[in-house]
Amino acid sequence: MFLGYFPQEPSLYPDLSCMEHLEFFRDLYAIKQKDFEPRAEELFNATDMAPFKGRPAGKLSGGMYKKLGLMCVLLNRPRLLLLDEPTIGVDPVSRQQLWDLVYFWQYCAILAVICLITCSAAYKNFRSKLN
Repeated sequence: MFLGYFPQEPSLYPDLSCMEHLEFFRDLYAIKQKDFEPRAEELFNATDMAPFKGRPAGKLSGGMYKKLGLMCVLLNRPRLLLLDEPTIGVDPVSRQQLWDLVYFWQYCAILAVICLITCSAAYKNFRSKLN
């Protein structure tokens, strides 16, 4: 069983591009290249980040930065994902996009989700989507 952790604090390298981040995590997770390529494409397409493969993380908007972080965590197909206030510091549209991505992966039975949040309204919204 793989465990994924999506931290609240910035955790990406500002000088690495989006693709370089996924390649870095590919090496950390020891994912074979033949498995990496389709998974990377799947994540880029699901997050609408494909046009930004070459953009450095430090040049991304807050919402795009969070999407990239989520992509890195999802690369090895964790069964359990811990989210530490994943939408802190992003605009309302990006916040909803992030939650939609989490819901999408959860409904695809790729992972189980534990969400560490302080906002009770967000928690209620999250719970209603799981039921």
